[in-house]
Amino acid sequence: MKNNLSIFVLLVFSTKISFTQTYKAGNTYLGKNNYTEYRAGSLPIIITAPHGGRLEPTTIPDRTCATCTTVMDANTMELAYQIDTALQQVFGCFPHIIVNRLHRIKLDANREIVEAAGGSPDAETAWREWHQYIQAAKDSIVRRYGRGLLIDLHGHGHTIQRLEIGYLLDGSELRLSDSVLSTPQYRDQLSIKNLVLNNLNNFNAAQILRGPFALGTLLGANNFPSVPSQQDVAPMVNDLYFNGGYNTLRHGSSDSTKVDALQIECNFTGVRNTFATRQVFANQLAMTLKTYLSKHYFSSTNFGCRTSIQDVNAVQMRIFPNPAKQELTIHFDKNGQTSYQLQLYNMLGQSIFQENIVPTETVTVALPPLSIGTYFLTLRNERGELVGRSKVFIE
Repeated sequence: MKNNLSIFVLLVFSTKISFTQTYKAGNTYLGKNNYTEYRAGSLPIIITAPHGGRLEPTTIPDRTCATCTTVMDANTMELAYQIDTALQQVFGCFPHIIVNRLHRIKLDANREIVEAAGGSPDAETAWREWHQYIQAAKDSIVRRYGRGLLIDLHGHGHTIQRLEIGYLLDGSELRLSDSVLSTPQYRDQLSIKNLVLNNLNNFNAAQILRGPFALGTLLGANNFPSVPSQQDVAPMVNDLYFNGGYNTLRHGSSDSTKVDALQIECNFTGVRNTFATRQVFANQLAMTLKTYLSKHYFSSTNFGCRTSIQDVNAVQMRIFPNPAKQELTIHFDKNGQTSYQLQLYNMLGQSIFQENIVPTETVTVALPPLSIGTYFLTLRNERGELVGRSKVFIE
């Protein structure tokens, strides 16, 4: 929950969930009824978006408990996808992306199961899949890297336009002195406990939370004010502040496991409100995480992976403009006389447009009328094999 203590979808190459299977980096796996989504990664980074889904199936009753929050975090699913792309560009590797596609009125993927699902069997299944996907990503990271970082992505509606970074300490605890904050009493509550105990420069808890190389400090230095940080060490007494919830507690390292977790509550204006602001933030977060990992986690952030499709016949596409409106121009790095099928999917996995093309250097495609949102473009060869894919944003 958001009080104390206590993101590629539905592509044709997506695979139905089986928790005994091996997950391949770059592939998308879907849960029952496509309510949960996991795009497996090769980075020691997990991005989760529990409250940005829009699906409201009538088969799942609305959550009505007295303590239920049912308002979605606007544009956080889209933000997760844009962070995904930015991380690929910065690291050359896939992060792990896990998205709850159900609206919060149907499932709150940041609560324990009773409050989260309201007794609905389908919602409970999606809740279990959500956490199993996260665990699969954590297990993969620990096997490959020994440690990693999960970011639970949210959106707040508070008056102060800043990022609220939650580590499971509330505002009153963050207002303690550095020396007190770094004692075992508070250090051991942190969802990044493993990082505090094992970081490259032997920083203490206060330095990790609000020192010169704290995540909030690095973001604040690049025009994204954050709390806690060196610039804004703690929320004031009357400030509203979300300090992390169920996901941060369950999947962080306060229990001495190897994957740290933190919650980022994103302000709306300047971060989530438009495609352009989301892109600027996504790019800055990706670059900041590269600095953060190299300062605290790994002596090298050259992780030796790549983001291209592993097919030797892969065709790389560059799309512009993106966001688009009425048409797309696609630049291909390979061209020839072979025919390809270009297909566009919406967020429900429905094919809404397809066209057979011969990929010369550039091809311009007229689009049908489309609603604002995120779409997925795939390219298949004559044998039906996936050889290209890209996200498309429509504004």
